[in-house]
Amino acid sequence: MKTRKELYQEICTKLEPLVTSGALNFVDLNKGQLSRPDKTYPITFPSVLIQTDAVRYSHMVENRVEGDATVTLIIAFNNYNESFVGAANKQDSENLLDLLDSIIEAMIYTRGDNFTDMHLSQEQFLPYTFNGLNVHQITFTTNTYHKLKENATIRITSGA
Repeated sequence: MKTRKELYQEICTKLEPLVTSGALNFVDLNKGQLSRPDKTYPITFPSVLIQTDAVRYSHMVENRVEGDATVTLIIAFNNYNESFVGAANKQDSENLLDLLDSIIEAMIYTRGDNFTDMHLSQEQFLPYTFNGLNVHQITFTTNTYHKLKENATIRITSGA
């Protein structure tokens, strides 16, 4: 299986319990869904969009490669609740903090056949203005290892 596909499938597997419990409503590859002014795209909130950035490979011996991969989860939610001390709906805003922590906990030991445990490398709130969405970005890194298909080559050896 290819590295990005395996990363995507493993992340979906880890986030599935959050979808089943109702904490998340939508998990998909990031295809620019938040930038589309078209409101007919079937995205509901809170959602996680998975973005696998470039995998930087280094060659090893015997057609094997290792690499460093970066995966970014974009968590979007349309929370208009207040979070200041004394706000009537403060608990609703605090539930989003629980959701972010649950996502990190689900991801932190995610591993596959071709990649090692994911490590949290960055977390940030992004200012976003499309339809008043709040967006949080969590970035993980992992090491990848796999064997490339061997090319048909002719080996020339010395001798008669």
